[in-house]
Amino acid sequence: MKILFYGHVLGLGLGHYARSVRLAEAALEVGFEAVVTSGGRAGALVPRRPEVGVLELSEASLGDVSDPAWQARERTLLAYCREARPDVVVVDALPFGARGELAGVLLAAQEEGWSTRLFWGLPYSKAVEGPVRNPRLRRAMAGYTGVLAYAERDWMDPFPDYAAFGLPGVAEHVGMVTAAVAPAEGPPVLLCVIGSGRVSDDVVLQSFVASAGPLAEARGLGLRFVAGPMADMDRLAGLARGCDRLDLVQACSVEEAARDAAVVVSRVGYNSAFTLARTDIPLVLAPATLAEQTRRASLLAELDGIWTCPQDALESRLPALLEAALARGRTPRSLPFRVDGAQRAARRFRAAAVQMGGVKG
Repeated sequence: MKILFYGHVLGLGLGHYARSVRLAEAALEVGFEAVVTSGGRAGALVPRRPEVGVLELSEASLGDVSDPAWQARERTLLAYCREARPDVVVVDALPFGARGELAGVLLAAQEEGWSTRLFWGLPYSKAVEGPVRNPRLRRAMAGYTGVLAYAERDWMDPFPDYAAFGLPGVAEHVGMVTAAVAPAEGPPVLLCVIGSGRVSDDVVLQSFVASAGPLAEARGLGLRFVAGPMADMDRLAGLARGCDRLDLVQACSVEEAARDAAVVVSRVGYNSAFTLARTDIPLVLAPATLAEQTRRASLLAELDGIWTCPQDALESRLPALLEAALARGRTPRSLPFRVDGAQRAARRFRAAAVQMGGVKG
């Protein structure tokens, strides 16, 4: 069985790509030959099992509609799907792909009678979406077998915001796509996790060093800042100069970075936030100025051992929050959502492939 995961890296970060890699790894476990679309130079730093293949796409400029790389990407996607005929294609967040580059695949699947099952994976909504008015895109949408929410019906459900847009095929909730964090090993550290690193995080780094540095010194703790694959490491190293205790890391999976953490300060991107929430580690969330992150942080802060602090208040509030988090310690927390969304989604994709015939259940 073959499965292709599409997750673009052309916006603010690598979240779509990293989630696609996580889903691809879950698909391996149920018998798929899994491929992800490429994540460019930064995506190469995202940890990925070697068995997960990569479909290389030209790097394009999201702000330049005339960039010839867009046509090259669309041709590559269509040629791959037409020739390899994957049993399943899964599209993260954007149903037609960046700048509509997947519309040709969706249309060809219908017009040429492919057996491929196409799924739209929807992790969250950014705004209420209106109806699809473009006739070609309306026809393309009909190519979907269904849509999976990487969320819960009663916890950050994205489906209501797409009522007018239209949800294709069968709409299902599979829970959050997360990774397990291994039991603690080694001396504890105070950890800060940023995400992709494309959004400027000078304030977070400087507040973290100023607040966590003296605390780490007093408590004999390590200090680690994971900047993200897209971060300007030279600039961040300059800002952190003088803090000898700090371990400044460019790229590391959140599950690896957090295994020895006493407390984590983190941005609130989908992948890192929900993986950290499933641990017993106390968390201080510092959302980027994005409505999606602010909403997620507000909801997560209702759970035990999770606090939220706006970026502009970090300098004044972070010392007290770190003290409260250390006092709480690593204690298991109850969650109002499932954390095995990747595994549930993989089983759903396998069931779709089996339903098409030629694959033993």
